[in-house]
Amino acid sequence: MNKYLITGYEWFDKTNGNSYFSCRIEQITKEGTKLIAKLPFQYGYGEHYRQQAYKQLVEMGKAKEEDRFNHDLNHKRFIFVKHENQLKREVLRQGI
Repeated sequence: MNKYLITGYEWFDKTNGNSYFSCRIEQITKEGTKLIAKLPFQYGYGEHYRQQAYKQLVEMGKAKEEDRFNHDLNHKRFIFVKHENQLKREVLRQGI
């Protein structure tokens, strides 16, 4: 079973009161990690980066839509890391 490291970066726009994120998806192998996808800078807050990352993995054929809410399986397959209160330029950079 493949394992994935999903890292989200979030920036809060204080002027307009909105949150934005970008995300990196890496496949964990015996040799280390391999970047397989990046989600660009986009509107979203909280756990939205997780939902979008899972959607991307489904589109890539690396996960099944019907397993989305199988928490036991997903707990074994995914490692989620979220970096909040990042600078906008850092969130933009991670999604490029």
